[in-house]
Amino acid sequence: MSISYQDVINLLARFANCFDLKDWNTMCGLLMDEVQCDYSSLRHYVQTISNRKYVNERIKSLTDLDTQHLFFNFDVEIKVEQADCQLNAMILRRNSQEYTIKYSILMQCIILSLIYLVKVS
Repeated sequence: MSISYQDVINLLARFANCFDLKDWNTMCGLLMDEVQCDYSSLRHYVQTISNRKYVNERIKSLTDLDTQHLFFNFDVEIKVEQADCQLNAMILRRNSQEYTIKYSILMQCIILSLIYLVKVS
């Protein structure tokens, strides 16, 4: 299997859109069985949880919010059968009819957790 820069960007865009569309089944399908969440720059912890638990936590925290996830400044490193990506993310959240910028953080996205869902022909 080979993966391209565009495959990585497309996968991350699908992942971001799952939050905004609240497409939880697709999100779960994009993730490997276990997901490592590195929120050390935001919430000061790293954890490994099941894909279902990850999605359930997102459902719980985002049910009453409209969001727009914006990913940019992609720094992608393609390896033999995986890719690593560092990017910036901004999340717009709306509650009570107002949009506010909630986070502008540097995220480490380890595509290894997502790679097997990219269908490369």
